[in-house]
Amino acid sequence: MTRGNAWKLEYVLGRLDPRAAVTLVLQSPGDTVRQVRVASKVIPHKRLVNLTGTDDGMDIWDLVRRSENWDRRHRDEFVSMDSILVWRMPTFLVDEDRIDAGVSRARRHRALILDLRGNSGGYEFALLRLLGRMFPKDVRVGAAQRRRGIDSLAAKARGDRFEGELTVLVDSRSASASEIFAATVQLEKRGTVIGDRSEGAVMESRCYGLSAGSVFALLYGLCATSADLVLTDGTRLERRGVIPDETVLPSGSDLAAGRDPVLARALERLGHHSNPVEAGRLLTRRSYELLW
Repeated sequence: MTRGNAWKLEYVLGRLDPRAAVTLVLQSPGDTVRQVRVASKVIPHKRLVNLTGTDDGMDIWDLVRRSENWDRRHRDEFVSMDSILVWRMPTFLVDEDRIDAGVSRARRHRALILDLRGNSGGYEFALLRLLGRMFPKDVRVGAAQRRRGIDSLAAKARGDRFEGELTVLVDSRSASASEIFAATVQLEKRGTVIGDRSEGAVMESRCYGLSAGSVFALLYGLCATSADLVLTDGTRLERRGVIPDETVLPSGSDLAAGRDPVLARALERLGHHSNPVEAGRLLTRRSYELLW
């Protein structure tokens, strides 16, 4: 597996061709090659979903519950210690009120650790709202190159902004708005970025809901790339990603044991003595768990 093909494997095994078990050929550093058969957690769903309500709305309510479960898994998390706020933001698929609520919490602290690990992006307006509440002046993010011209992308500064020390955490799952936020923080020298190189997937896209059929319909969607982003320094993040100011990577044993050396390092830089074990217990969900 590589950064380039990991998403393809996940797409095949998780969507196109799910299997009850997968046989993996593994080799740990300094060890011999071995085979491991990994059983999947199978969650069966109905092949035909009734959206007419003639089943007393059972299927419709099931879809509502799934949406609520997604919202719960992607709630923001906050931990406060020694005038430092740790804010895990799992998605930019949020409204402006949620951005404002998080920043209002941060303003009561001298430092903010914004954890964007596993955050695959979301709404452009949410990104600009957050940037506008982190900088003392309007900040130009870059230029969106579209098929018909170029649009400038900028965040308007707001008076009720966070003015303390800012640290941003990213990893290989941080994409789109997360990468743009981290890159802007670096270019404007607003804070420090710690973690792993981000995904390198920032092209803007437009998504459309489509269907085929009438009584028995196949619902599907289409997302098409609509713009490429060029940063203020003339560089692109697409397929390159954000290079952290300080690279800190968890080992396989860290992941298995729930240790978080990345967050521990960020806290240490801000003067709070912590270790990977303690840092791993601060937040209830790990970044890779947000994928599912």
